[in-house]
Amino acid sequence: MDEVPMLWMCIGILYLLVENKSPRGIDKTRWWLVALCAAGLVLQTVIYYKVQQLYYIFVSSYLCLVLVILIWMSRLTWYDNDSVTPVRKWIWKRSVGLYFYVGSIVWVCEYVKMCIWVILFLGVYAKSYCCHI
Repeated sequence: MDEVPMLWMCIGILYLLVENKSPRGIDKTRWWLVALCAAGLVLQTVIYYKVQQLYYIFVSSYLCLVLVILIWMSRLTWYDNDSVTPVRKWIWKRSVGLYFYVGSIVWVCEYVKMCIWVILFLGVYAKSYCCHI
């Protein structure tokens, strides 16, 4: 059941990316954006619970959201004249690396039904982590 919060997190990050470019000092909330994100949250939740057996729908929507976030963040990190700094580039490289090399490997191990290998490798502590066993 951790799929829905993953989708919610991605939509929240997209909201933050759009609001990042709003003019500073103006206390104006973009209500259309808030409504669009809320509609996206409701739509993703309903789709997930209605067709939960089709796991590929979740994977495709999650991967699309992650790709949009990665492309947007890379443009902000590398090409935005206002905010390009060496520290931001360093953080971006490390976070993307951790996401792909650690997060993706753990996710693939869990959802490709390789939990037996994880339990053999990690021992008793992995039994509470793997949900397919």
